[in-house]
Order: sequence, then C-alpha cells, then structure tokens
Amino acid sequence: MIDPFYGEFLLHPSPLECSGNTCSHNCCYCFSNIRRSCRYSNIKQTLTQLKNFQSSNTYKNTLIKEKYSICLSNRTDPFSKTNYIETLSMLEYLKNLENGIFFQTKGGYGIDEAFDILKDKKNILFYVTITSKNNDILKLIEPNAPSYEEKLELIKKAKNNGYNVIVAFNPVVKNWLPEKDFYDIVSDVNKIGVKNFIFQKLYLSKNDIKGFTEDRKKRFEDEILIDAVKKTSENQYYLQSLVVELIKRGNNAVAFGMPFKTDLFKDIRSTLGKCFPSNYDVINYCFDNKVKQITFNDYKKVLNENQNDLFNKEFKGLSTYIFRIARQVWKGNDKIQSIRTINDVLNAYWNYKQISGSLQNNKLFSVAQEKDDENNLILNFNNGNY
Repeated sequence: MIDPFYGEFLLHPSPLECSGNTCSHNCCYCFSNIRRSCRYSNIKQTLTQLKNFQSSNTYKNTLIKEKYSICLSNRTDPFSKTNYIETLSMLEYLKNLENGIFFQTKGGYGIDEAFDILKDKKNILFYVTITSKNNDILKLIEPNAPSYEEKLELIKKAKNNGYNVIVAFNPVVKNWLPEKDFYDIVSDVNKIGVKNFIFQKLYLSKNDIKGFTEDRKKRFEDEILIDAVKKTSENQYYLQSLVVELIKRGNNAVAFGMPFKTDLFKDIRSTLGKCFPSNYDVINYCFDNKVKQITFNDYKKVLNENQNDLFNKEFKGLSTYIFRIARQVWKGNDKIQSIRTINDVLNAYWNYKQISGSLQNNKLFSVAQEKDDENNLILNFNNGNY
C-alpha cells in the first residue's frame, strides 16, 4: 500500500511512501531488515488503491488526490530482485498521475523497463545510495546490491533521461569510505552533473545487535563491520568534515540536523512538484530574515507558506506521526493522542524536544525563558553562534 511517510516528517520531501517485499540486496546495516527480516507487500491492494483513491477521503488517499510526491521506497529497494516486477506494475499507474516519484535505490533490476514506462513523465528524482567505492567491501556489507560501477551507470542513465539525482552517502563509515575514495566518488558524479548530496550516519542500537540472526552475527565478525557498529564520535566528526567541504565546493550537501542553510529542498521541489515542508525551510527563513526569536505561529506560517487547507483538515490517525518517532511522548498523553490535523503535529514537533525532528535539537536554536500566549515555547535563533 501507499502509506503516509510518518517517520520522516519534516525531513523527507515526500509525505507518501510505498515499500515492497524483503529487500534481496541484504545490506548488513539495513535498519528495515534488522528489525523485520521478513516483509511482504500486497501488490493487489496497492494497485486497487491506485485505481480507487479518488473515491476515498482517508488521509493517505487525500495526499494522493492532492498530487503529493510518492517515495519508492523507504524500507526496501524498488529495484531489488524481490521487488522490481511489482515496481514496474505500479509505474504503469503512477506514470499517468501528476504525483512526483522519489526513487530511493541502489539500482538492480528493471531499470531500463522503468525508464521506458516513464518516458513521458518528468517529475522524477533518483536518490542513489553509495556506501563505498571498494567492491570487496560492498560484497561484504551489501552482498546482492550492484557494484560501484553499476551505480555510476544508473546515475548516468537517470541524468541522460532528464531526471534529477541525489547521491546519498548513507551510512557514512570511515573505513568503508576513506577520504580519497569519497572525493573520487564526488568527482565521478560531479562530472555526470550531480551536485546534490545527503549524508547519514550509521546507528545500530544494542537491541538491534542483540536481535541479529545467526547469519548476520557471523557477518559482523569481520573487523570492518565490528568497527562500523562501535558508537564513537569519529564517524560523526568525519561526516561533518565531508559535508562542510562539499558545501565549500559549491554542492548542496545535507546531513539532517546540521546548522546550515541549504537550497537542496528547493531543488527537490522544483523537480517533484508538491512536497511536504522541511525544517530547513525554517532555518533558511531565519537566516534570510535575520531572525532573533521565532514563535510557533511563525514556524507554522513558514512551513505552510501556501496556506494549504490540508494542514487544518481533520483526519484520523495523525498521532501516528508522534507514535512512530517518539513513543515516550505519545504514551499516556491525551493531547498528543487526540491529534487531528497536521498543524497539531507541527505543534508537537515544536514543543517536545524528545521528538528528534524538533528544532530544539538543532544547535541554531535554544529555548527562550518566556512562552507565547498559548503556552507554546519561543525559540532563540543563534545565527551560527553556538
């Protein structure tokens, strides 16, 4: 099914996502496969939804009707061996809709067929993940995914077909992606015309590691994997240095939570069309307007710049935005559990630091002593002085 993209609110531009079967790329670090090793989609239900969404007023089908972009996919690769046939079936319907398509992929099967199906559709973006240039390492950490050279070929094909491309270094692990290899990759993709990059670090909790299958535990006996899951500051500092350097070189580079302006999301929206807002809309606004303090009403206006009625409309189940990301905030909280609008969700993100996407967790902001008339926090904007 195409569902709301609850977990990436104010981070991902697409408010909808559709994930398929267990991904056959078998990446050792994949949060999805670690937490749920068997995943099955129901393509019949998805195709029925695409045929009938106009007659439904549920939240997810309203988003489709409102022509918001759709991510394929967050928890599985749409072009893995286990998913590409279903992906091609979906594209036969999506090609006729105005909704943009955000492909998250390492490549695999059915790429040429997808390009052929979508030849008349332009609002498409490819987010291609690269974790290493070293194919020996890739065989260990993502054994059934394409090689580095095959990923480069996918990027070239996407650009040649007129599509925007983001390269994602996700996750960034120094011994998988040493500095020389990193800049070689950047040079390779810059030559193809890619200037947009996203960075994410690897995080596996102790419970994740305890829950590994025996096969996965054996794979993590290799030194290059043991080092990767150690929780140290080295990878974080390394990631930050790469982001800063790419920005200096004129690229759009984003690591979520970084205290910088970025035009990446403007570029994404110009490609996809209707998207959800991002925290970086607020950060850019504060820099551009030399803001010293920002209220919840300011925040809400910036994130709903076009005064979209959707943000005020009531739907069931919107507290899932909080439940998925911060259960400690949701649990036992009548106000949070009674959330009915996107503006209610924004209010929770504004006031609760326990929600990872709250601006309170960005170094550019600090909580002011006073509150507004409705008991909402007021945030100081530190303009890079932190």
